[in-house]
Amino acid sequence: MDQVEEIKQRIDIVDLISSYVELKKAGANHKALCPFHSEKTPSFMVSQDKGIYKCFGCGESGDIFTFIEKMEGVDFPEALKILAERAGVKLERIDKKFYDQKRVLYEINNKAGDVFHHILVKTKVGKKALDYLVSRDVAQKTIQDFKIGYAVQNFEFLSNYLFKKGFEQKDIIASGLSLLRERRRPNSISIYDRFRGRIMFPLYNPAGNIIAFSGRLLKEEEGQGGKYINTPETPIFSKSRAVFALDKAKTAIRKLGFVILVEGQMDVVLSHQAGLTNTVASSGTALTEEQVEHLSRLTSNFVFAFDADEAGVEATKRGVELALTKGIDVSIALIPEKFKDAAEVITKDPSVWKESIKNAEPFFAYLFNSVFGNKKEELNPQEKRDAARVLLPEIAKINDPIVAGDHIAKLAARLRTKESYLYDWLKNYEEKKETKEAQNKDTISAQVKRISRENHLLGLILAFPKYGKAALKGVKEKYLTSNQVIRIYKKLNSWYAKKRKFEMEGFLKTLLDGERDFVNHIVLDVENEYTTEDRETAQEEIVYLMQKIREESTQRTNRNFEAMIKAAEASGDKEKLISLIREFQKSVINK
Repeated sequence: MDQVEEIKQRIDIVDLISSYVELKKAGANHKALCPFHSEKTPSFMVSQDKGIYKCFGCGESGDIFTFIEKMEGVDFPEALKILAERAGVKLERIDKKFYDQKRVLYEINNKAGDVFHHILVKTKVGKKALDYLVSRDVAQKTIQDFKIGYAVQNFEFLSNYLFKKGFEQKDIIASGLSLLRERRRPNSISIYDRFRGRIMFPLYNPAGNIIAFSGRLLKEEEGQGGKYINTPETPIFSKSRAVFALDKAKTAIRKLGFVILVEGQMDVVLSHQAGLTNTVASSGTALTEEQVEHLSRLTSNFVFAFDADEAGVEATKRGVELALTKGIDVSIALIPEKFKDAAEVITKDPSVWKESIKNAEPFFAYLFNSVFGNKKEELNPQEKRDAARVLLPEIAKINDPIVAGDHIAKLAARLRTKESYLYDWLKNYEEKKETKEAQNKDTISAQVKRISRENHLLGLILAFPKYGKAALKGVKEKYLTSNQVIRIYKKLNSWYAKKRKFEMEGFLKTLLDGERDFVNHIVLDVENEYTTEDRETAQEEIVYLMQKIREESTQRTNRNFEAMIKAAEASGDKEKLISLIREFQKSVINK
């Protein structure tokens, strides 16, 4: 038995999760308020038998390891250590198959971070980069705290260094630090360094491992490619999820009750140096929904302090929109006009930066001021219309009707118009928006419903084996569209071909790891909806789903033939047309 399985067997998932949330018995499972999102009615289910949990509100699911990763903000190796200690299991050297590449990639990035930092602070090669940082008023302690480094202007330095440390080429490439040459040059290795001649800012995960880098060109070299380049997506780094300096800012964010969001790494570094240690930045991309979700677990107050240029304004708009839809309280800290970004403000006068954050304006107050300015006289009809067109779509993004209503009242007073007119405008705006979104999502929605039906049918067949064998005979493989369901369907048919009685534990042993997880989750979905006494209801649902899936399959077949027949008619291909008609007739007979 491997160590992961040993820990799973020793730790009862119900005991573990009940040490974080209050669990109550619910049939064969346990239920609680979800620890991963806010809710009033419990939708978080824990299956003691299967060793898994799932929230039917936010969709979070997993086993004891994923639960600890999410609750404690650690990666798998850290979760493994925490749970091994709880289980009384002494960890040996972990077998590669558990987190082999991730562990290796952490090691590669950490080694790269060490050598970049050493070059910057200890060598003549790094002096020019160090002098630049000093000229930007970055202190030695800050350089040390953030482990800022320098990548030399050499195509093979880091790649060769990592080879000498015993890492394999495939892993060095997977880390994003090196790229494969299209053509190998004489007397050179087959890969080359991605980062060259750049100041290096490492990004960390909560466990303190470097997961990526952002490389900035020195000022006098800014004609040589992009100012910043970043690690691409890797198995340990997702641009849409990672937040720069969150590992250092998390405690301060919780303590102070708000987060400061800036654009660049230098902005973050200097803001921390100035004492505002609750500052973070997105990782080489516009703020994403995942980043907002992550930060919102720490605080519901965001202060945006993006650059004042056009790109900064657009980035602020996108970030604010995401935050508002999540119910976040948003404020805007203005960068004084004579400065281009937060880093320049801090370099020239840290007190000005602190004052800007202190005087950050609530988003809608900022928006009202930017639209109306110092105008005191009554607006003409066209100006009122233009102001409403700017402000009302922003108000529409607010989920809280009380907060939205307050802003509507203020706008109506400023425009000297009736609130009902503004509500009518909003209603019309929302209807148009919903119609457009519905048109775009029709196809996707149909696909999701179809796959959901197939998953649910398979879950019912597995959870109520009394009807399973008969139900399988009524579902032909050609009716199904989900590859995952088809694979389980085939294995289930194979089981019944060999054995008369279904036994879940034995069947699970015939599945691959991913298939086993899938089966556990769809069965847990069913168990959340039906009790063992609901056999008749389950049987009715099985019959209904089988009929619906067959109907949808027939409709898809008909649409496909209709399209092909029309194409054959349009091209004048009579032979093809006759063949298609015969094939269509045959498919109708064989349904």
